[in-house]
Amino acid sequence: MNLNTSIEFLQAMIDALPFNIAVLDNKGFVRMVNKAWIEFAKENGLNSDEVGANYLEITSKAIGSNEEGASYVLEALKKAVSGEEIHTFVEYPCHSPKERRYFHVHINSFKYNGEIWIIMAHENVTEEVLNREKKEKFFSRFKKLFDNMNEGVVIHEWIRNEEGEIIDYKIIDVNKAFSLYTDLSAESSVGVPATILYGVNPPPYFDVYLRVYENQKPEQFETFYPPMNRYFWISAIPWDDGFVTIFLDISPIKKQQQILKENLEKNQFLFRELQHRAKNTFASIASLIGLTALNYKGEINDTLQHLKEQVSSMAKVYDILYQKGGIDNINLAEYLSKVLNGFFDTFSQIFSHVNKEIKLEEIILSSQKGSLVGLWLIEVLNNSIKYAFGERRQGWISINLTRSNDEVILVYTDGGREKGEEPNLKIELESSGFGSKIMKIIVEELGGQQEILKGDGIKIILSFPFSMDKELKEN
Repeated sequence: MNLNTSIEFLQAMIDALPFNIAVLDNKGFVRMVNKAWIEFAKENGLNSDEVGANYLEITSKAIGSNEEGASYVLEALKKAVSGEEIHTFVEYPCHSPKERRYFHVHINSFKYNGEIWIIMAHENVTEEVLNREKKEKFFSRFKKLFDNMNEGVVIHEWIRNEEGEIIDYKIIDVNKAFSLYTDLSAESSVGVPATILYGVNPPPYFDVYLRVYENQKPEQFETFYPPMNRYFWISAIPWDDGFVTIFLDISPIKKQQQILKENLEKNQFLFRELQHRAKNTFASIASLIGLTALNYKGEINDTLQHLKEQVSSMAKVYDILYQKGGIDNINLAEYLSKVLNGFFDTFSQIFSHVNKEIKLEEIILSSQKGSLVGLWLIEVLNNSIKYAFGERRQGWISINLTRSNDEVILVYTDGGREKGEEPNLKIELESSGFGSKIMKIIVEELGGQQEILKGDGIKIILSFPFSMDKELKEN
């Protein structure tokens, strides 16, 4: 058998191929089709693509029905039949009622015995096109997110020397927020080595970004960048042969923190002055009472001396509140015990008939916070004298200090002669009084919360975060 001239062999060969194949002559007539071409025509109800049909006419009619790609195919076929060598392909849709389909039609011309022949091969690329559409849709969503993020996003690529060592980096893409936060234009920044863009060598935070890339672990940090006079929060993430930075200009937040810090220092100064003045006032009053007592004898003298002792005891309470002695951390339980003992001794006539249940868990924290807690408790006890026990009424007081996870909780409760139902009606503390204002300021300084419940008695709950920045870490 002569394989070069065997039509049967050629037919068997193209039948074995998975593409829909047709062979056209130099006038565009279909002269040979393969098995896949015939089966596709039957499945889709086509009869115009049979042997003997003119493919140029078929394609012209497709143009009339606005079929995509038909114009390009017709143009390629005309060039081929005119003798021009053609090797091209066109992607076009060919949907059925049940599914979306896409094909590549490959058009290749060749000469045999001086005549032009054209091979049309239709390849089903539906899966490839649908996957590409998914990727394009995902990229479109990503690009929309990328462009409209409040955070600045910068994609960087490493610059290497001839030995392959990383020596610099450059920006390859940025989002809109980049220019907003840096005052640098995207056009003049993309593609420029960082050493040139920022004017320093090594470029900004080179060691951090290199570590992120080498360890393939993201890092976050805050920094002040002097050339821009701004504070930034930066998250660096490894990315291909480079890294991505996501950043925010936190300068307004830093300014607000500075204002809060200054206000805190002012309030702390106010507290120190209040404590100083209270202690000095008590001492002055005690001295005046003592001088007055010198003018009297008997019962009046005894009464004045007792009053002097009470005032002096109250001065000791405020001395305990103020004392720090250079100690950065205190045991809050011990500290509050001293405050309570001093207070109850001062007002022994009032609290002698009051049952006291005091449970204080040992908690180590800064003396600064401890003094605030002590002052808050004194204000609560002062209110108890005014509203609960001022007329020497019998009753009880419960003071409970605990720590739950990262929160310190101090609970004060008072009531009548016997414990009854827990106060459960939530109320707001009136802030018109000076003591109430002091309590509110203290709660704010501690960064905590205050809850007040009322019933037969009153329950006041102070809670605030247990910060480890200045407190001793407990084992």
